[in-house]
Amino acid sequence: MSNSTSLFVAPFTVILRRDDLILLQNQFNTGLLALSRHEWEALSKLPRQASVVYCENELIASLGNKFAKKLVSRMSEAGFMLDPARLVGRFSSKGQEGEQKKIQISGFPTKDRPLGLQRALNSYSASFRQWGHRPTLKIVDFSERAHNCEANRSSATVAAKTFDLEVRYIDKTCISSLASAISNAAGVDTRIVRFVLGLDASATSSACYREFSTYGATRNALLLTCPNQLLMTADDDTYCGSWPTYQPTCAIYASPDEEPFVWGRIEEVGQCERGLYDCLSSHQLLLGKRLPDILNQSATHSCYPPVLLNNLNSRVSRTFLGVKGASGLRSPLTSLLYRLKRQSLTRPVSGYYRNATRTRNLDRWISHPTVCRSGFCMGINMALDNRVGLPPFFPFQRNEDGIFGLLCGVMPDACIAGFSPGMIHHSPLEQRSLSNREMWKQALEWRTPDYVLQLLFFVVKSW
Repeated sequence: MSNSTSLFVAPFTVILRRDDLILLQNQFNTGLLALSRHEWEALSKLPRQASVVYCENELIASLGNKFAKKLVSRMSEAGFMLDPARLVGRFSSKGQEGEQKKIQISGFPTKDRPLGLQRALNSYSASFRQWGHRPTLKIVDFSERAHNCEANRSSATVAAKTFDLEVRYIDKTCISSLASAISNAAGVDTRIVRFVLGLDASATSSACYREFSTYGATRNALLLTCPNQLLMTADDDTYCGSWPTYQPTCAIYASPDEEPFVWGRIEEVGQCERGLYDCLSSHQLLLGKRLPDILNQSATHSCYPPVLLNNLNSRVSRTFLGVKGASGLRSPLTSLLYRLKRQSLTRPVSGYYRNATRTRNLDRWISHPTVCRSGFCMGINMALDNRVGLPPFFPFQRNEDGIFGLLCGVMPDACIAGFSPGMIHHSPLEQRSLSNREMWKQALEWRTPDYVLQLLFFVVKSW
């Protein structure tokens, strides 16, 4: 091995410790490695779980032991230390196994927004027709008012005829039957299933002192009715618009270690001739692909961060697009934590920033496909790989997607998130501007999901 060799130290565990023998096992193969006490003492200087990529000469120097060179050689031969590119190649798919499956379901969770749903169905269906996609449209309707349910059924019928697509309409009656079937088949208490599907408000009446929103429940119903499928979900207050060329005029950058998105305001500086944005293909760039296959396409091993190398058995379980318009943030607290950065400003930053916090309008986008572990999770428009073990959404009130993202981040099969270029429009029909008093009230107010999220943070850290 040359001094320029890069080595990834695979996470390993000690499975036997006896006198002068320590037996190790790593997470990538079933092979074992026996070390002497002196070799183990040298190796103990390296982080065992938070693995990193070393240059070979730096690795030997960091071990600081006369056994170091021999130890590195033995561990390399046993697969405990590997070149990142070689490691990724070992896990990459061969032939048909690595091919991507297409998204077959486009889901629309909705509740008492018939005009918004109509706009969403027409815009997304028009994009599907332009780009040759034929997904099944699945509408999960939790509307409380009968006339809204009727209007949504009518919009579904019109979309099916206009765009020649299969459309399935699911209302609360269907979901109630599904809950009974799941309870009987799995032997689970009916009250638990009905809670997950948002059918029993009395179960949470003490917690939901203000409202009983069921955004998470509609997403749970969608997942349960689409087993082993790749699906895209779009909220009923979004629509798929044209495919413009964007130029940032003011940006708010989040921490690069946590958020791949750029936040800010954009201007349309040119109209592409391609027409409507192909949101389905953007999701399919990454959704369902195995992480080694994505990393194997990278030009350099600088694209192999250890946090991803530690999860080479994972697929991209969820993907997200950029959003133009309403940020989707319940309060401006999150946006207040971001830094402003000047690019090409057409008006003062302070005026833009005040307007953004008042209206909650923040455009976010990404310039190239990106994968990361965990990552920002907002369900305005996302795609899910329901072939892996996805956790349920928190069934009521807001931030169900944030809780879902946190749970995905600790599940080995579902921890990788993908972000694709392009933007959909988030434009609620109802007015959402806040007064200064309301803005700070919402920033300081805690709801049930906020407490749940903090409890989960505590549990995750304890793992």
